[in-house]
Amino acid sequence: MFPNLFIAGAPKCGTTAWVHYLSSHPEITFCRAKEPHFFSSDIQGTNVAENLDEYLGLFDVTSDHSVVAEASVMYIYSRDAPKQIHELNSDAKILIFLRNHLDFLMSYHNQAIFTGYETEQSLEKAWQLSPDRSQGRHVPPDCTDPLMLNYPELCRFANHIRNFYEVFPAEQIQVRWLDEWKSNPRQTYIDILNFLDLEDDGRHNFAKVNGAHKHRFEWLGNLTKTRPGQSPSFALRVASAVRKLSGIKRLYIGRTLRQLNSVESRIADVAPGFRQMIEAQYATDRAEVNAIRSDFSNSHRRAG
Repeated sequence: MFPNLFIAGAPKCGTTAWVHYLSSHPEITFCRAKEPHFFSSDIQGTNVAENLDEYLGLFDVTSDHSVVAEASVMYIYSRDAPKQIHELNSDAKILIFLRNHLDFLMSYHNQAIFTGYETEQSLEKAWQLSPDRSQGRHVPPDCTDPLMLNYPELCRFANHIRNFYEVFPAEQIQVRWLDEWKSNPRQTYIDILNFLDLEDDGRHNFAKVNGAHKHRFEWLGNLTKTRPGQSPSFALRVASAVRKLSGIKRLYIGRTLRQLNSVESRIADVAPGFRQMIEAQYATDRAEVNAIRSDFSNSHRRAG
């Protein structure tokens, strides 16, 4: 059975939370790799599987699972992903989570620093570097693709979701804004289950998942970091050697160290002038997103 649900982003907009919420449903199984990014082949350094067989091997599928799912937040920015997913399974359903543009920028920038993709501590300065980085200048060594740090482009949600609506029928796509589902996660959960043609399993717990983090010790963060498509860190290579020598199939040294070295943090606010600029620049994007949903839905109804 091929995957039939793809949570396609955007990053820091609730994807991890919804993987957590939905994975407890008895009819849903998620890919073992948190973000396989198999279909974002046009974004460098994201893919964790070399071929389709290896990708499909990341799923544990039984007759009890009517929904086989994965979540890869960079799919929303990939020109290839919608077409390639459609080629694999034209009946697949697509979930996309978005949020207020400034909140997204602040959270994404903080996460990029945490993972090592970003080295500029100031969001305003990182924003200003975007044009240079698009030309390959001032790109941090651990950033595998400058697209990941093109902050103005990352925020153009309407352009990105349109790529999915141009490939998939509107009834196979749901776009959710974080502020809307956060105010009533239970109802959103029921709506998503209806979208997936599943019965409500009665879930009422929607605790916060994957908030802002920072490293306790930067040196340990650098020692244990890992990037898709790149060689493992020294610590992870040691863990792999120990696992092979001991015969233990799973030895989560790297993961454990990263968890112990991670603490919740509060994201610093931005200057009022930068806030006003972002709000003005993306004032119409949310309306455009909602218009795309409506236009494609109406077009499908007329065609039907």
